[in-house]
Amino acid sequence: MTPSLLRLLPPRGHRLRLELTVLMALLAVLVTLGVWRQSKESAVEKAHALFDMKTEELAHALVLRVGDYEQVLRGARGLFAASDAVTAREWHAYVQELNIGQLYTGLQSFVVLRVVAARDMDRFLAERRKDPGAPKLSLKTDRSAEHYVVLSFIEPPMPADRPITGWDFGINPTRASALAQARDSGLPTATAPMELFNLSGDTSRNFAIYIPIYRPAEPLRTADERRRALWAYVGSAIRTDSMIEGVVSGLQPDMAVDSMERMAFSITDVTDPALPLPLYDRGFTQAERAADAFSKTLTIDVLGRKWKLEALSLPSPVTRRATDIPGIWTRAVALFGVLLTGLTHALGVILENRADLRRAYAQLAEREAELDLLAHSDPLTGMANRRHFFLVGANDWSRAKRHGRALSILMIDVDHFKAINDTHGHGVGDETLKALTGTCRAVLRDCDLMARMGGEEFAVLLSEIDLAAARIVGDRLRQAVAEMRVPTMGDVPLSLTVSVGAASLCSDDQSLDDVVCRADRALYAAKAAGRNQVVISEEEDLPLFATAELPGKGG
Repeated sequence: MTPSLLRLLPPRGHRLRLELTVLMALLAVLVTLGVWRQSKESAVEKAHALFDMKTEELAHALVLRVGDYEQVLRGARGLFAASDAVTAREWHAYVQELNIGQLYTGLQSFVVLRVVAARDMDRFLAERRKDPGAPKLSLKTDRSAEHYVVLSFIEPPMPADRPITGWDFGINPTRASALAQARDSGLPTATAPMELFNLSGDTSRNFAIYIPIYRPAEPLRTADERRRALWAYVGSAIRTDSMIEGVVSGLQPDMAVDSMERMAFSITDVTDPALPLPLYDRGFTQAERAADAFSKTLTIDVLGRKWKLEALSLPSPVTRRATDIPGIWTRAVALFGVLLTGLTHALGVILENRADLRRAYAQLAEREAELDLLAHSDPLTGMANRRHFFLVGANDWSRAKRHGRALSILMIDVDHFKAINDTHGHGVGDETLKALTGTCRAVLRDCDLMARMGGEEFAVLLSEIDLAAARIVGDRLRQAVAEMRVPTMGDVPLSLTVSVGAASLCSDDQSLDDVVCRADRALYAAKAAGRNQVVISEEEDLPLFATAELPGKGG
């Protein structure tokens, strides 16, 4: 190297400082990029966990809302089980008391459908026209059939220029399919997506729910027997968009905002995988699917149908910050002089994001536990709900059937409960149900399962208890309730009684429903015989199963 070139280079010490400066700059850039990458991954993971939690909570809320509709319909079925001579005015008063417009968002209409043989149609129409609260009925159909499913009552009433009372619901294939499934299974059944009578011009897809009503004291073991015993249906038309809005607004405030503004989702009926039927779409079809968007798909069982919930995250300030990288290199070099401060801040962000992620996972676990409790228990009494009763009962029934053990069911109904509500108010009615469950717990064993089936009706699952012992247990419960006193606003405490029906596992039973149906018929017999008594099913065969020793009170 020539002396002229050597004179152009900085002194050796300066060169070393320059090299160290460049090395530190490169180190700063690398560290900053590493911190940014970890921060991005942590933010994205947190946002994904929150998105999954929102989607699962929405699915649970939908199931619970449909369960509310089911409970309303079961209460209406109980009205007709008590009397088959309900008038239009009585039906109107009953539905008005339910306040469905405010308490059950999305429930568009409440109907009663009578099943009438063609040969009995003239007599049926003549009897209905005698009801001063009923419209002048005439059959509206375009088919010839042995039986018709006639719209007898509807609440709220339709406008005078759009009467639909008297319509034959069997002419619509979608409705007819759901009605047949409900009739043969004895269970609440939802229709496939369809248009509703009173939503002319509305292009959204909706659905309906139907529950069969059978004639009392008739066998219901097989589908053929249920067809012969069918008397009527109660049903509700559900407006999907109103139902979804009610579900979303009922979520926690922050969750509602996220669902409305940061999530697109759709619901599709996939009961027939080869023929998916769109039911609801909140911006899902038109949403721009970014490469880093979150998505989740859940399948929901809804009263004999399968719904697919598909959710997609929409861009938000959080996700944009998680994926924003403009100027990273420029900022890394510019912040070289404050490297330590930057590193401390970046590490603090990482620790905070990780703490937020742990809190998000903890909230998700806590929310799932709460939703699981809600899905299996009755919110008023704390007892098991109908769904949990059949889940546990099906397992116990299979075990008893397989091992030759005894199993019994008690169906319990509070006598004159409507009079308690009418006289003392629904607050005292609620306290009465709570006090009743506490009294029953003190009588039953720890292994016995008691569930609220709807309204004032309860069921008790007695494992390894035969029919004779079940009758004793039922009588102990009846006596304990009769000794109860429930405080009221007045000076005299409230007393009450219950009617109990009992049935046990038989050798030819095909499912737990067979035992429950017999116990239910025994309950109706107890009601018909004057209430405040225990009636056992007369349909039991010879005892073929071993039974445990009858427990003492409180055992």
